[in-house]
Amino acid sequence: MTNDNVILFPLDRVKQGTSVNPDPKENAKQTAKIKKEKTREYVETHIDDMALGLLRKFVDMAVKTDNKEFTKGLALLIDVMRGMLYRDFQVKHPAQSLTEKLVTVKETRNGPQAEINYNNVIDNGKKSKPLSNDIRQDLKDTKEGWEDFNDEFDPT
Repeated sequence: MTNDNVILFPLDRVKQGTSVNPDPKENAKQTAKIKKEKTREYVETHIDDMALGLLRKFVDMAVKTDNKEFTKGLALLIDVMRGMLYRDFQVKHPAQSLTEKLVTVKETRNGPQAEINYNNVIDNGKKSKPLSNDIRQDLKDTKEGWEDFNDEFDPT
């Protein structure tokens, strides 16, 4: 042996074997599990980043972010965003069911238009109007304004 400061690893400690499962079904399960874990990690990391950015914006707007009601609203908003991202990766999330109950999308000549109906999830024993008359009028004016805008600039 030469004097070059190399220590050989003892060969009797090397274990022979395969690290890959030879069963294709088991490999598919393991692959799916890893894919789901990585998807969850990806979505959660990005949702955390977006939530922090939103919170910073609210603080900059001087919103009282330490308010219990604000925390509830922000939690719902973030969870709906989480469900939206998971849907893009074909992963089920409870917020997707809530969205399906709340929102209907209609095709109009100006493109898809979403409509939210809170009565589908809120049962207070009576039919209620979710919007005040002022907000309803503002929405009507806005919708009419967009129709005029689209008519003026219709490329067809």
